[in-house]
Amino acid sequence: MSVSRAMISDNSEPSHRARNFGLISTAAGVGFIIGPTLGGIISESFGRSVPAFFSAFLYLINFLFALFFLPESRNHNPVPEAPIAPKREFSFWSMIHVFKTPFIGSLLIVAFIGSLSFGIFRSNFAIYTKERFELNPKSNGFIMSYIGVLDVVTQSFGLSFLTKRYTENQLIMGSTILSSFSFLAIAVSFEMKSLVVSLIPFVLASSISGTCVASSVTKLVSKEDIGMTLGVSDALESLARVVSPTLGGIFLEMLGTSGAPLISSALMAFLTFFVWFKLDQSNLSNNQKETKVL
Repeated sequence: MSVSRAMISDNSEPSHRARNFGLISTAAGVGFIIGPTLGGIISESFGRSVPAFFSAFLYLINFLFALFFLPESRNHNPVPEAPIAPKREFSFWSMIHVFKTPFIGSLLIVAFIGSLSFGIFRSNFAIYTKERFELNPKSNGFIMSYIGVLDVVTQSFGLSFLTKRYTENQLIMGSTILSSFSFLAIAVSFEMKSLVVSLIPFVLASSISGTCVASSVTKLVSKEDIGMTLGVSDALESLARVVSPTLGGIFLEMLGTSGAPLISSALMAFLTFFVWFKLDQSNLSNNQKETKVL
C-alpha cells in the first residue's frame, strides 16, 4: 500500500491526493467484500486448501499485470514539482529524522494512535457481537460485509464530497471527534439496530482519518521521500495492529464487552486534543502549500 500511495502521489495534484487515495482504498474494500464470499464458495465446492491456491494464482496475475502494464510513475509525472533534493539513503536515522520534521511526527502519532484505537475494537469485534448479541459466525460475516460496503461508499463518494468543502486538517479533527462519539455509542449499544446505526459514523471516521493523514504526509515531504515516509507510517500502523489484539483482550476481560469501545473512545478523545494543539490549522495548511525536504 505504501508503494501504491507513493505512485498516486507522483501522478496526482496535491488537492486531489486524498480523493485518489480514497479510490484505491475503495478497490481494496471491494476485494474485502467479495473475497470472503468467494473464498467460502470455493472452499465448500472444491476443498479447504483450494482458496489458498486460488489466491496464489490471483497474486501471480497481479504481478504479471504490474510487470507488463504498470508504467513507472517517475518517468511521466504530470504534476509540477519544486526542484527535487538528492534522495536520502534509507536508514534508522533517516526514520528518526522523519519524526523530528515539523508536523510529520505529529501526523505519524495520529496515525499510530488512530490505528491502535480502531485495532483494539476490531480485533475483539467477533467476541463483542457474540457475547452481547449472541451472533453466530454467519451473522458476523454479514456485519463485516456491511462494514465493507460502508467503507466503499465512504471512499468512493464521501471523501470526494468532503475534500472539496473542507481542508484535510479539518477532516482529521472532525474524524477524531466522530470516532470518539461512535465508539461511545457502540459501547452503550445493547440492541442490534443501535449497533448497525453506530457503525455508520465509525466507518466514516476511520476511512476519512487514515486517508487524510496519508495525503497530508505526502504534501509535507519532498517527492523523493514520500515512499519512505509512507513506509514509516504503515510500519507504525502495523505495530498498532500487533499490540491491539492483546490490549483489546485485556480490556475485554477487565471491563466486559464495553471495555474495548470505551478505551478506544478515550484514546480518540485524547487524540482530538492532540490534533487541536499539535496540528495548528494555519501552520499546517501553509506548510502543505510547498514541498518540504527531509
